[in-house]
Amino acid sequence: MLMRPEGQSPRRRRRHSDPEQPEITFGWEPFGLIARELRPLFVRHYAERPNGSIPFDLDWDRLFDYANRGILHAWTARADAVLIGYIGYVLTTALHTQTLRLAIADAIYLVPEWRLGMLGLEMWRASEAALKDDDMADFVEMDTNDPRLIKALSRDGFKQYAVQLRKAL
Repeated sequence: MLMRPEGQSPRRRRRHSDPEQPEITFGWEPFGLIARELRPLFVRHYAERPNGSIPFDLDWDRLFDYANRGILHAWTARADAVLIGYIGYVLTTALHTQTLRLAIADAIYLVPEWRLGMLGLEMWRASEAALKDDDMADFVEMDTNDPRLIKALSRDGFKQYAVQLRKAL
């Protein structure tokens, strides 16, 4: 699991004009160390999704396996050390071009209380910068059907390259 080098502080954001504003930090955190903190956010995240009949049933064994093998990476957002958001990245290579490294944003979530303003976009951009700075991927991909997220990511340089279709059997 990729961890921040010893002595390197996390990326921070704080408005100096407001001393009461919580300190916001972003950074990579080992999944195994934050799994208990993540669980309540996973529940809230799933409750917001329009899944209807699809049950909430995380595959914890596979999540830990992927994290232990360096496939799953957790980017977090904290306010005064309290977890308020995450992006789960699956790092892989393309099957047809194994030198093409992909960071697939499997899950992105920021608790509703923190969605006003630009914090979500700051969290996303900081994660992209970390992927690039840490030389982890060549491209970032995300599947979404949220029109607000599509609009924000399109403004940020994302291009639609495929249409994903799904059929229930």
